[in-house]
Amino acid sequence: MHHIIQIAKHLNSYEHDRLLGTVVFPMQTKFLKYWRDIPLLYSFAFILDPRAKLRGFNRVLSILAGVTHHDYSGYLTLVRAQLTEVFNKYEAKFGAVPSVRPSQTTRTGKKRTNWGMIYGDDDDLFSTPIGGTSSSSNPTPSASLSRHT
Repeated sequence: MHHIIQIAKHLNSYEHDRLLGTVVFPMQTKFLKYWRDIPLLYSFAFILDPRAKLRGFNRVLSILAGVTHHDYSGYLTLVRAQLTEVFNKYEAKFGAVPSVRPSQTTRTGKKRTNWGMIYGDDDDLFSTPIGGTSSSSNPTPSASLSRHT
């Protein structure tokens, strides 16, 4: 998910570049063709990561919505329903199993920076939660990926 956000932001930032604009447009179109609808498996994997959970996933969808101008509120509802269904099937088959939590370690470096992108302040422009409203007068950037599709 981190890479999807980075690619979308990068393409968005070069959309109006005088030299690269003609090359970026087909790249944006292809990117949106494959990544506008996030595969359910990727969503589950991201949510099940103990560093992300649903809060992080909601943040990722907010960032993507801001960059691609695509409404992900229905997708968030779908993911929650599907995840609940999978959990109920698991619980019915295996029952309640006591969980043991491993100790958590703190990491630094590139991975830490990627999580900072999701939980940090560098994306204040896209901080509106899915389905919410923004106090900013312009919650989305002027360059639009979805405008070209």
